[in-house]
Amino acid sequence: MAKFSVLDTYSKAVSLASHNIGTFLIWALLWVGIIIIFFFVSFLAIGIGLAQNPETPSMAGITLVQILAYVVEAFMGIGLIRLSLQIVDGKNVSISEALPNSWKTILWFFLAGLMYGCMLLGGFLVFILPAFYIALRFWMFPFVIADRNEGPIRALEIIAETTKGNLINLLLLSLVTSFFNVVAILTLGIGWIITIPATHLSFAIAYRAMSSENNKVKENTPQTSLEGAVV
Repeated sequence: MAKFSVLDTYSKAVSLASHNIGTFLIWALLWVGIIIIFFFVSFLAIGIGLAQNPETPSMAGITLVQILAYVVEAFMGIGLIRLSLQIVDGKNVSISEALPNSWKTILWFFLAGLMYGCMLLGGFLVFILPAFYIALRFWMFPFVIADRNEGPIRALEIIAETTKGNLINLLLLSLVTSFFNVVAILTLGIGWIITIPATHLSFAIAYRAMSSENNKVKENTPQTSLEGAVV
């Protein structure tokens, strides 16, 4: 199994973040712009619905807005992972190529998230420690979907194999990134220009390091997806 050094990973992430500040600022502006447009359209749609029927708000409309909000979150979240992987891999950074280009990617993200949530709930019902273990073992499943465009079941299988033996390191890396994000508050948030991109890059570096010896999982194991049985 492939391991990674927590301090070396974060150090490299900070270096990459400092050299790609412009890219992340553009991404942040794009994200804010999409969110503003989304909320404007959503509130406008809800407002029109209330104007037509002020006593009974349209639950269908509210549900649709919630679904669209998740789609926007998934769309940008997957894009951010791909952008981070581009930087880590030393490729030419392209925001347009980082954005998901298939509705299936969003669907896989949603279904894998639903499965992950069910596993967490089951862990909490048993005891908090199983839930904690499940969280550490599976939470990076979006990286597999963003990187390999795998289906939900396969993505969970691959990330479980990828993170095996690295749970302590992942926990420590989470604590390190959280610590520096909190410290950045002392700079009135200016430090977040580095620490937030460094956080995303840290886990992209860790994912690449962990998966470097686990590509055989994809090659040697039959692929299970919701589109068919075994391919």
